[in-house]
Amino acid sequence: MAAERFNYQVTGASKIATGTPSALARKLNGSMEVISHDPEGIGAGGQWWSRKGSYEITVNLSCVGVALADQAKFFPTAAGVQVSSFWDLLMEADDGTNGREFVLSSGQPGSIQVAVSEEWEGYVACDIMMKYADCAPAARGTDVPVYSSVKGHTIDDVTVQETSTDVDCLSFALTNDLNLQPNNPMNTKEATDKTAIDGYYINPQAPPGFELVTGGPLWGDKDGDPLFADTWTATNWTIALANGTGGEDITYTLDGYKPKRWNMGIGADHNGFAHVMGAEQGTVFNRVTLA
Repeated sequence: MAAERFNYQVTGASKIATGTPSALARKLNGSMEVISHDPEGIGAGGQWWSRKGSYEITVNLSCVGVALADQAKFFPTAAGVQVSSFWDLLMEADDGTNGREFVLSSGQPGSIQVAVSEEWEGYVACDIMMKYADCAPAARGTDVPVYSSVKGHTIDDVTVQETSTDVDCLSFALTNDLNLQPNNPMNTKEATDKTAIDGYYINPQAPPGFELVTGGPLWGDKDGDPLFADTWTATNWTIALANGTGGEDITYTLDGYKPKRWNMGIGADHNGFAHVMGAEQGTVFNRVTLA
């Protein structure tokens, strides 16, 4: 019998609800990792102590074509402890004969990066991280991941503007880290599931981040410039994705962002001016909205 071996054609992931898979993206790659946080340590006499600990499930996916409503889960617009109605996830490796299948539940969004790099084949990539408290292994072939047929967005579908003005943006990265924390109270636990935690809660420590590279410098050209003045005036930014199919359009609006760091490269490898933006004072939530 040949040893088990799986490639990208027989592995997959998608959302799932009440046994029905649904698409998360047009294209995705990534991983599912399970860590057992075992309490253990060395002691006198060369003794080693170890017990089974709570397990942590992390999923990282790099996607094309994540829908507006799904991305919005990673940009909360109100204060809260958990993001409501976050999806369960189906993960599988199935070659038609052998495999593994898992349904992950009780999850929360962890972090997101929406980015475009400057290259001929540039496109909008959406990298997301999620954590789940529960994992239910299922028989191979119980469910099959599905994928959308959306077009996604290339660099030619993107418009980046500051206060409705083009800025010669060459690349950008919009990020948000919700700083997930485990919730593991010492309540009554099921005998066969003691090492599953209760869930996760979000605990963001900063508003979403925004970095971009532009063809020319945005600042530094006059007295009173926001880089060198005693204060600055925050501005609003928009990132519009439009590929000709209205239902797939997404506009990110960044509310009240100001310069934090600026870089001007010198030399043969100079390729634009790097800018790091930060949110002005206010709330950590509702700083980036999607429409």
